[in-house]
Amino acid sequence: MMIKGDMAMMETAVKNKMKEYAGIITDVMRGSIFDLSVVLCEKDKHTFEHCQRVLDYSFMIGFEAGLGKKDMGILGMAAYFHDVGKIGIPNKILKKRGTLTDEELTMIRIHPRLSAGLFRAAGGSREAVKTLACHHERYDGQGYPYSLQGENIPLLSRIIAVADAYDAMTTTRSYSTALKKEEAIRRMVDGKGTQFDPSIVDIFLGKIETPQVYLLGVV
Repeated sequence: MMIKGDMAMMETAVKNKMKEYAGIITDVMRGSIFDLSVVLCEKDKHTFEHCQRVLDYSFMIGFEAGLGKKDMGILGMAAYFHDVGKIGIPNKILKKRGTLTDEELTMIRIHPRLSAGLFRAAGGSREAVKTLACHHERYDGQGYPYSLQGENIPLLSRIIAVADAYDAMTTTRSYSTALKKEEAIRRMVDGKGTQFDPSIVDIFLGKIETPQVYLLGVV
């Protein structure tokens, strides 16, 4: 059992780390890169809010995985802007109710490339560009846009893939109803080794019971 003194030390350590990561977010939101987030919010508020939650989840995973400050900075930028390419996708496709046609699905699947191009043009780092470009790769090699497999997928992209999928499953959208947490967790477990890196899923599910407001709201 954790004693009171140990708990206080843990809380202090978490607060110090999250202050550090808050500084990273501030750096992310400078200059023309900030303009991208404004445009995305105006285009599709749902996607904008989704990106914020994916950033939270990704930081939670990265923090638990022991990533250093540099990697956390790259992760934060890539997670926050991973869907910015949807600026270029028509709303009639983004918000369509029902099944997408093959042509519409192809259009949706170009958004990682669009995100990478927009973010790079706005001054984003090469490392962050590579990370966000690969966030829809699958661990079994059946993802897109490059069909990368296993550890050939950048680690930070594998983190975002888990965070992105969980938030997508647990959030109501115009074309889908949010799953209950238990069902989303079951699907994450089922996806270990196929859609997701098993070790990242294990880290995420080990921390998902911790309230985000505690981890990310103590700055």
